[in-house]
Amino acid sequence: MLAVARERIVSEGLSNIELVQVDTEVLDLPENESDGAVCRWGLMFLSDVQAGLQTIRRSLKLGAKFATTVWGTPPQTPIFSFPMAVARKIMDPAPPRPPADAPNFFLLGAPGVLHSAFRAAGFKYVEGSDLQIYFDLDSPQTFADFLGDIAPGVQAILSGRPTSEVEKFWNTVVTKVEEFVDENGTFKIPGTAPIAVGTK
Repeated sequence: MLAVARERIVSEGLSNIELVQVDTEVLDLPENESDGAVCRWGLMFLSDVQAGLQTIRRSLKLGAKFATTVWGTPPQTPIFSFPMAVARKIMDPAPPRPPADAPNFFLLGAPGVLHSAFRAAGFKYVEGSDLQIYFDLDSPQTFADFLGDIAPGVQAILSGRPTSEVEKFWNTVVTKVEEFVDENGTFKIPGTAPIAVGTK
């Protein structure tokens, strides 16, 4: 992501942007200086969500806002839940389920969880809604290729597995998501993304 950002900064001729790679929980920003903050699909992967939220809040000016989006529950987000469901069904041994409070795609997706986390961190006037997203891809196979590139959790559960099992996994994923191909042959897989905005 930082590499892509650098390319875009150069292509736009910008010089007033600094990129920093650091854990959000220990981000060392000056207090009360930021005009705003945004986190897109990252908060649920923090090892300590409250520490991250409080760090972000401290960096904001009084009255400034923080906006974030996360992924919804597994039924609302088949783009990520289907592969794990397939793995648990066909693999032997099945990959273990992570602890309920461990960082994962769906950690903050249940109704009210994200807003409660904001309030616990001290944010005021917390509001938001659910955003419905459709991943418009060429085909179920394109989806499988995309997933293999962007989902480290999937890569982890396939690591060390026999080639035949890996192939069976991907073939089953492709077959499973074919239900999202409509009568016109268009493949769109949905995802729900809860959004929250809070004010310091």
